[in-house]
Amino acid sequence: MEKIWKQMDRIVKYCQMPKMNLKNSPPYMLDILPDFYQILREIINYYDDRIHILNNIEYFHIFINNLIDLCTKTIECFKHAGHHIYNEQSNYRKNFIKFSLYYSHNLTELKSLFINGIYEGERFRLTKQEANDFWKKNFNDRTIVPWEEFKEKLNHIHKIQSINESIALQNTIDLTHNNHVSIFEFDVFT
Repeated sequence: MEKIWKQMDRIVKYCQMPKMNLKNSPPYMLDILPDFYQILREIINYYDDRIHILNNIEYFHIFINNLIDLCTKTIECFKHAGHHIYNEQSNYRKNFIKFSLYYSHNLTELKSLFINGIYEGERFRLTKQEANDFWKKNFNDRTIVPWEEFKEKLNHIHKIQSINESIALQNTIDLTHNNHVSIFEFDVFT
């Protein structure tokens, strides 16, 4: 977790540079990152004396690895961009905005699966019954599955005709950009 805290601190410092001129509208990194600190701190505090339980939650393991990767990519974006990051029309700035959206989606997902710091993933219920039936039949009580496994199961009921369709579908469903589909993402999709 220390690595994540340090990376997030660094991103906040980049975002606070006056030349960044960030607009206070969603997804606003200077709101998102403090919320991340808070919920991650809640989770760590709850599992403090039972950290092994947290380490055994597949969703959390995948989530943390993805968050580290996202933080690393965001820092690299700032490093490589130089002064171009200040130009709202630059590709670097557009990538930063895209990353901001991924952070927002990750935060929303984390909040939906950890209520008051407690993992509730197995109790998460999909809104639509048909979607819930599909998930339970194919993935039982799992909270997250690799994209390829999800695609294979979905292909049994909805034929994916081309690689472009597959890519478009993944970009639509995989909101957190981690090459997995969570029960939360599937609920949003359906």
